[in-house]
Amino acid sequence: MALTETHKGYHEKMTAAPGEDLSPALALVNTRHRDGDDLPSWLADQTLADSEHDRFQRLREVVRELFLARTESRQPAPSALSELDDVLRVAPGTPALTWAEPPHREWRWLGGTKAERTAAAIAADAIDVLTARGEALAQCPAPGCVKLLLRTHRRRHWCSTRCGDRVRADRHYHRQRP
Repeated sequence: MALTETHKGYHEKMTAAPGEDLSPALALVNTRHRDGDDLPSWLADQTLADSEHDRFQRLREVVRELFLARTESRQPAPSALSELDDVLRVAPGTPALTWAEPPHREWRWLGGTKAERTAAAIAADAIDVLTARGEALAQCPAPGCVKLLLRTHRRRHWCSTRCGDRVRADRHYHRQRP
């Protein structure tokens, strides 16, 4: 999803950080930017009502805390773990096998509203990221950037070429200064 951000008076296209296409939890966390908040447009993309803003804003902060704890090799706030569990309990589900070409696993919801099921799916995805891909989870090291990414290869450091270019340009500037 490409979103716009105002930076020094210019509107630039924001590109998705590596891994956002694989993880709805990462995509939700990255709706918070240094200079703004794209949660309202994210909710619209998910066809969720604006009234769900507070629920998903809180979920975003919980998942962000868990992701940051993982990248910083520290224990997360205990409330983050219990809140994530609460989100999962509200909309229980079960895996099921769908026999189609090819056969695949799908999730069958046993209850909850659309918003509760969406929140539970994001919470479950956050658990998958933390347990199966946690080593690939990283913070963008560009100064001022608040995005997280899944490192798709060992040379991937930044969430976007924009952040990488900004760091390299700054490094070049400081080398050239007398």
